[in-house]
Amino acid sequence: KKPYCDGSHAMFNTGKSPIEFEASQAKRMAICDCGQSSKLPFCDGTHTKL
Repeated sequence: KKPYCDGSHAMFNTGKSPIEFEASQAKRMAICDCGQSSKLPFCDGTHTKL
């Protein structure tokens, strides 16, 4: 279900909340799924170093 929030994480007390953004241009972007990116909600490749 990532990156879309359905609220199901609320019972796990993750401390995370949804990040809302609006694309300003038509461009391919990657959403971070590991949670370690310094450019959240976007991927910066940090997952390759974990």
